[in-house]
Amino acid sequence: MCMKNVNAVARLYNEVEMGNNPNRVSTFKNQFDIISAKFNNENNPYIGDFYIISEINLLGTAVQEDKETNIVEQQKKAKFKVRITKISDERDRQYSWDVDEFEIDTSKDGLIIEGACVPYVNFTKVSEVNKIQLTPNDYSGEYVIKILLESQNSSEERPWIVQSISRLSVN
Repeated sequence: MCMKNVNAVARLYNEVEMGNNPNRVSTFKNQFDIISAKFNNENNPYIGDFYIISEINLLGTAVQEDKETNIVEQQKKAKFKVRITKISDERDRQYSWDVDEFEIDTSKDGLIIEGACVPYVNFTKVSEVNKIQLTPNDYSGEYVIKILLESQNSSEERPWIVQSISRLSVN
């Protein structure tokens, strides 16, 4: 189950150009959702040399009873993971690779933007994917890019919640 008031989207790009401010991206180039596997000297398949852009929007709330659990309203930290998973009906063929892990600390000065209908945070994370070794003889097919959010509830059976899923096809 997704966490309320947290919007997340993952997009794939071949190139990213950083702006004059090191925390700002100026240009994303060549968005894709299909990639061809490459092969190393031992003929093992891999994918790499691309970027996953995670766009995170944390929204406050105008609903009084939701304020006590809202990340922005409580100025809490939110921890995220970016994961690539191969889709399969067979659980033992659902391979996963964690690409990145990052945190948004909403208590930092200037991060929360006020003046809209609710306070909010916009955050963009650039994760470079150099090389992910795929499973030989089972590499082509459908994958997903997941943005996972660490649960704020310590009693959760699963500590990470799927907040977003985006498609990736590998041929």
